[in-house]
Amino acid sequence: MKIRSKVTIIATATICALFSTSCSNESNYSAGNKVTPLTKEGVVAAEQADATAKSDSSGEFFKKGQSLDLYIVMDKSGSLWEYRSNDDKKFPGSDPQCLRLLALVDLIEKLGAELNNGEEVRLNVVTFGSFATNVGSIRNPASMGRENLASVLKDDICSKPNKENRDTIYSKALEKISLTLSEQRKVEKMDVETAIFFSDGAARDENTDDLKNAIAEFNSAFPNRAYGVLLGNTEDKCKITNAAGQELTTTECITEVVGGDPNRVVQSANAAKLSETMIQLLSK
Repeated sequence: MKIRSKVTIIATATICALFSTSCSNESNYSAGNKVTPLTKEGVVAAEQADATAKSDSSGEFFKKGQSLDLYIVMDKSGSLWEYRSNDDKKFPGSDPQCLRLLALVDLIEKLGAELNNGEEVRLNVVTFGSFATNVGSIRNPASMGRENLASVLKDDICSKPNKENRDTIYSKALEKISLTLSEQRKVEKMDVETAIFFSDGAARDENTDDLKNAIAEFNSAFPNRAYGVLLGNTEDKCKITNAAGQELTTTECITEVVGGDPNRVVQSANAAKLSETMIQLLSK
């Protein structure tokens, strides 16, 4: 994991290759300026608190004067680099230059300027394709500076997936981010919990029941506090159907993921303008 060599992380954390099963020790790390090791007593108290912990559901992206737990769910499926037609012809992908990373860094920088009273921010990143990977968490990422933050996250977000991880399986990502939230609450429950789901394509989950359950769990974990970013202008068909039995488009699918509110989804057909699009989330 590339973050490990650049940002202090407790060594008990490891990346799991497949997240259909959970990693029991993922709650034991944090990164950045403050590390909070777990104790047996602390875990018990945190688990009791987690049973009643609820995310602030006001619908604001963040609140001045309050700590923020920001969860990034970042697509890294093969279509970001190239599309393949049914006859195996190749076309440019939605974001081969990985401008999504720069957009995320821009958002963190803008967020740091908005939260100018020393509010604590914890950035948590999960990437996904055919399976999901917990990249790690960083304390107060804006204080690292643009170049350092981008350098820490670059390999995990921008590395090209192998053929086993090229698909777009929403349920793996949503299950993992919901688990990560629960585990991070055991480390420290922060005031506001917000998630951003990035994807350039519709869900390819074969098991629609797993997908619907994962979406319901995600919506429960982040009530009115989940946001979507559609990378590019792909309008593939999603595995989820509407009341009329029609498959949802990518935009509709991402809207379903974030609780059905289209006002919490932003789209950038031009990847070069993604930073501007991302920052719109701060006012939603």
